[in-house]
Amino acid sequence: MMNYKLYKNVLDQEEFTKLKETMSNSFVAWFYNPSTIPDKDDHFMFTHHIYRNGQVTSDLYNNILPLLMFCALKTEKINLLRVKANLYTNQNKNVYHAKHTDFVDLDNYKTCVYNFTTCDGGTVLFKNDKKVVVESIENSMLIFDGNIEHQGFTQTNTQIRLLLNIDFN
Repeated sequence: MMNYKLYKNVLDQEEFTKLKETMSNSFVAWFYNPSTIPDKDDHFMFTHHIYRNGQVTSDLYNNILPLLMFCALKTEKINLLRVKANLYTNQNKNVYHAKHTDFVDLDNYKTCVYNFTTCDGGTVLFKNDKKVVVESIENSMLIFDGNIEHQGFTQTNTQIRLLLNIDFN
């Protein structure tokens, strides 16, 4: 069984608009990655790490606390593993990134994908012979078992696809 759920309108509209403006302004430092999954593909992306290796790594951490609380409540997990913002640019075609799990050495964790943009990009979940495509809808959060293989794909109808990738155990 594929265990996932999509929550829409996670933040109230005013809070969402403010956070989206914060995340997409020109003061956020985006870092180029030559692949989305090291040694698995050659599709580039930009990332901004907010929390990793047990440490807050960005001033944006306090801004996303409502999303972290939402994730923790919905998943009943309290140990934050990682928060990473992903920025994909329009490449005039849907580019499908490598299938993966965020942590290959963990079994019991949850992955949360929070979307800042509505576009024709999204996330694909794979389990056994099943495949589920979840559209990128602004202010929505996709929560699924971390051991479900997944892949993101880029958009063609907006300049960027912006999301947060959050993992808890």
